[in-house]
Amino acid sequence: MKDSGSCTGMLPSGSAQMAARIDLREAYEKLQVQVSEDPDQYSTDFGKAIKKVIEHLPEVSDILIHGSLGGRVDQGIGLLHELYREQKFRHPKVRFWLFTEASVSILLQPGTSLLHTPLSKDVIKRNIGILPLYGPANISTQGLEWDVDSWPTEMGGQVSTSNHIVADSITIETDYDVLFTVEKAL
Repeated sequence: MKDSGSCTGMLPSGSAQMAARIDLREAYEKLQVQVSEDPDQYSTDFGKAIKKVIEHLPEVSDILIHGSLGGRVDQGIGLLHELYREQKFRHPKVRFWLFTEASVSILLQPGTSLLHTPLSKDVIKRNIGILPLYGPANISTQGLEWDVDSWPTEMGGQVSTSNHIVADSITIETDYDVLFTVEKAL
């Protein structure tokens, strides 16, 4: 970053977790961005960032993660692992929303989830997927083109990656954690 004035519209707000070069760190600090350092080698940058958010906003119920899946496949799978660990074990009262250029994903925990999906608002498209990334699950759905009832799904078996929303709200019941993804309207 040679011209720090050229990126002021893209500065991180609040605090930024950075494993950055010294020149980048100094440039952000000159722009009054709080930079923190966490030497923990057993935590990922994602985990450190979530820890920092929870420290500053202990009552937070939703965390939006932008640009979360893309680039290297191993990094994307690692992030899905982190999502599961953070939501399932460390912060079960927080819902994490993973935003990419094309979609929004959330972890649905066991039980029944009612998702508002008004296609007429032009926020989402009708394409969805329900993936049992964390273990076999049985799912039941209402409001999809191909609804299922107590349908067994697992990686290496049947998965739902090409279903369609047909109602303003959908219901998904699962007996194990699944990743729900809906396509964004661009």
